[in-house]
Amino acid sequence: MRLLCRAERHFDALAYSFLVIGQSMIPIMSRCTMEMIERWSTKDVKKHEIDVFTELKPSSADIIARTAFGSSYAEAKQIFELQQEQLLLEGKIQSRPFIPAVRFIPTAFNRHCWRVEKSIEELTLRTIERRTQCRKLDQHEDAQDDDLLGLMIDAMEDRGVERRTMTMGMADIIGESKTFFAAGQETTSTCISWTLMLLAAHPEWQERVREEVRTACDAVGFPTSDSLHRLKLLSMVLNESLRLYPPLPIMLRMSKKDVRVGKTLVPKGTVMMLPIIAFHHDQRYWGPDANEFRPDRFRDGSSKASQSKSSVFLPFSSGLQFCIGQPFVLQQAKIVISAILLHYRIIISPQYRHSPIFAFILQPEFGIPLLFESI
Repeated sequence: MRLLCRAERHFDALAYSFLVIGQSMIPIMSRCTMEMIERWSTKDVKKHEIDVFTELKPSSADIIARTAFGSSYAEAKQIFELQQEQLLLEGKIQSRPFIPAVRFIPTAFNRHCWRVEKSIEELTLRTIERRTQCRKLDQHEDAQDDDLLGLMIDAMEDRGVERRTMTMGMADIIGESKTFFAAGQETTSTCISWTLMLLAAHPEWQERVREEVRTACDAVGFPTSDSLHRLKLLSMVLNESLRLYPPLPIMLRMSKKDVRVGKTLVPKGTVMMLPIIAFHHDQRYWGPDANEFRPDRFRDGSSKASQSKSSVFLPFSSGLQFCIGQPFVLQQAKIVISAILLHYRIIISPQYRHSPIFAFILQPEFGIPLLFESI
């Protein structure tokens, strides 16, 4: 998930917030995942078809709303629904011919876009102010105040977190909350969907991962914080899925100063487009089988994988602007995929049409229908 810092001055605050709440997220993710599995189990047939790309979106939104906003869950759902509409509007804008300055003209479409944006900011601000006011009225610790919103408010007020973190402003919190919802939900559900498709298309790897999950979760029957670290094969599969189908295939970066890349001078203020998906399929780094699904390339000790990881494997970006929500994405993906494999054998549906398209994220144009066979 791409929670990109808007300024280096509050990067430490956000990164530390994710480290603090990382373990507390897992029970919430597990609970939401089991609710989804229980909905699927109500079907009477032994084998049924599910479009995982469509089905995983509300579950992912549920997890984000509960982990990020906790006690403000209802308000978070409203913000999410508005941001879903905003993504649809963004798609319409991208499909239109570019005309300079047309976005400033108060057309009916532009006015609607402005209203949606204003509503999102007002709801987010209202949620933050309500949480802040509750803290002032009640000195006792809120049982659900250790969510992402609570920790960002701590960073803003410079209390509750270690002094090494740097103060955030209200505008920073609003911006990061919006980014967390918009980027996190789409990228996480898409990552899981592509991974399930690949496991369905490669049953030998599906069986290997299922056996690993059974072994790791033997004591409790469900992934925990301890068992997640033992899912080595699943980690390899996730990395290979992120290589083949990076949720954000293109990244934009602006140079903060004049820099020289090789023999090329890049002036300050230049906006550069980084084709992540091209890096991930470059045969110079990944070999002649770069377009094939081969998770073994990420096995520990693989010299080829080690070289590629540090240079051209960039699903979560790199450097100071790397995605600090990476643990969130990988934890949720491991929990959801593990739970599904423990309950179902998945098979590619005859209705599936492979057609990845770039629409803000790399998503399947016709969904990902899979056949789920109860185990």
